[in-house]
Amino acid sequence: MIDRENGRVSDAGIEYFSHEGTLIGMCIRKNHQWNETQFLTPNHFYQQIGLLFYERNKDVRPHAHYKVPRTVDVTMEVLFCVSGRILYTFYDAENNWNEITSCELTEGDLLCLFGAGHGGKALEPTRLIEVKQGPFLETKDKYYYPE
Repeated sequence: MIDRENGRVSDAGIEYFSHEGTLIGMCIRKNHQWNETQFLTPNHFYQQIGLLFYERNKDVRPHAHYKVPRTVDVTMEVLFCVSGRILYTFYDAENNWNEITSCELTEGDLLCLFGAGHGGKALEPTRLIEVKQGPFLETKDKYYYPE
């Protein structure tokens, strides 16, 4: 399903959100099924989102990652809904905080935020796990919608 008005594309349990041709978010629903390993984000993204699949008794070869200098100038977040319901809204923070689109998360859903302004409203008591790259620079990392 493609909703051109608010940049939403749905594909069998994965929703992609875009704004002015840029991917700003992705929601992987808990009911999404896959039978092969695949990465959903382009290689140049600062956050790599992959769906891994292993047959029974398949070994994951032990490995480590090289230390590679990287310049990261955006914060990308991943939110996992442990329980509850929350409505997350994407905003165009560079253009008067216009609402772009929104996504309701329920238990087991995963939301990836790729740089747009965003905020949420808990529709019931909700527990989320948030993952983002660090270090967190408290006075430099984020700015808020003007009240």
